[in-house]
Amino acid sequence: MAHAMEALQRSLHEVQDTSSCSSKRTEPTAHSADRGDTGGGTAAANPLDAVGGPSAGVVEPVFCACASREPELHEECERLRSEAAGLETHRGRAEDLEEVAAGLRARVARLQLGETRTLALREECRELRLRIAELVGSSVERETLECDQAQLGAQFERLRSAVAVQPEVRSRSYSDQSHAESYTSGLCRQDPLQELSGKAGSAAQVLEDVAETPLDVPARCGELLKNQLLQSLNSFVLSSDGSTGSS
Repeated sequence: MAHAMEALQRSLHEVQDTSSCSSKRTEPTAHSADRGDTGGGTAAANPLDAVGGPSAGVVEPVFCACASREPELHEECERLRSEAAGLETHRGRAEDLEEVAAGLRARVARLQLGETRTLALREECRELRLRIAELVGSSVERETLECDQAQLGAQFERLRSAVAVQPEVRSRSYSDQSHAESYTSGLCRQDPLQELSGKAGSAAQVLEDVAETPLDVPARCGELLKNQLLQSLNSFVLSSDGSTGSS
């Protein structure tokens, strides 16, 4: 665009120089009037004839041709001015487009930054989902342990109730005093209720250990505690059945 403007300016200068040259050649100068060249027509107006140069018939057509092209040159000058104005308008639009392009580049940079941040947030969300899945798994294990603990507690309460009613069953089993006295003497030597109470105490201790155990322990630790408690309860039941049958 700068080269086009320079070319237009050069063309304007050439047109202006040509117009000024033609106007100077067609008008008589004050210099020739001072020298007395006022009554000679074209010969007096042409200084080349005074010094023996080319005649007026050769020089005058050149000036006449320049004068005849003057309207065309003016029209060309106007056209060049309009083109220059159009180029100025285009230059203004180009500057506006540069500003728009700068704004678009800034927006693209912001979008790229937002895309990077979006990717980081997606990664963080994925990690949070994994963490939530782990917590849900731990919660399921905790609920399973709580359910097992509740079942074992209910079973222990039933066994404790059975131990509590055992003396009443024993008193109803003996009808005569002599048999009761012999059984009492046998109890002095070895009391099965005392043994059962000791086993029930060990089972209660196991239940207390299970109750005090944190719920986030691995499942295999819960299985070990449950197996130990079941073994103690089975031993307790077998001993209780044996003592009842003997009595």
